[in-house]
Amino acid sequence: MKFYGATAALLLVWLGALIWGGAAAPVDQWISSALYLGEGASAAPVWVAVTELGGWKILLGIAVLAWLYLMMRRRTRDALFLLGMVIGVRALVEGQKLIFARPRPEVAHLAEVSSYSFPSGHSANALATYLTLGLIFSARLPVMIVLAVLVCFIGLSRVVLGVHWPSDVIGGWALAALCLVVARRNWRTAGHGK
Repeated sequence: MKFYGATAALLLVWLGALIWGGAAAPVDQWISSALYLGEGASAAPVWVAVTELGGWKILLGIAVLAWLYLMMRRRTRDALFLLGMVIGVRALVEGQKLIFARPRPEVAHLAEVSSYSFPSGHSANALATYLTLGLIFSARLPVMIVLAVLVCFIGLSRVVLGVHWPSDVIGGWALAALCLVVARRNWRTAGHGK
């Protein structure tokens, strides 16, 4: 019953972020204007460094190294779980960006962007990669909390740098968390996890 409740809740959060977010949403506008650093902000390089921790180069590098380690240890199911999460969430994000084509905030972007806004790829991919690695290698609460905080800062950086609406970030997190809940259930059924 917990599984169905969690999946339904995450689906509703994702749907709410899609329907009630973007340029026409007063809450998105208000939060974005409150958090946006603005051009020439001295703190911008720090937030760019944080956002890069959710970029494809770093996430792919970490995922490949972890996958190689798992394969060397003959932990094939764990390696497939990781691979499925990283590739699956990335594909879903890119597909949704093309389908929904939500414009990005109309401010000076303080980080490089090249696609549509919803959902936030950095937010979704960071959650999918870091929390999956946490589940595979530790699953201890303190480790999962540290990883969750990292994911939160990466998501926040996208709004602070003016490249995403808050609802894009929330939608990305909800999408990745939904995928993780579903994939983890199958992974646990196969005899992994706690």
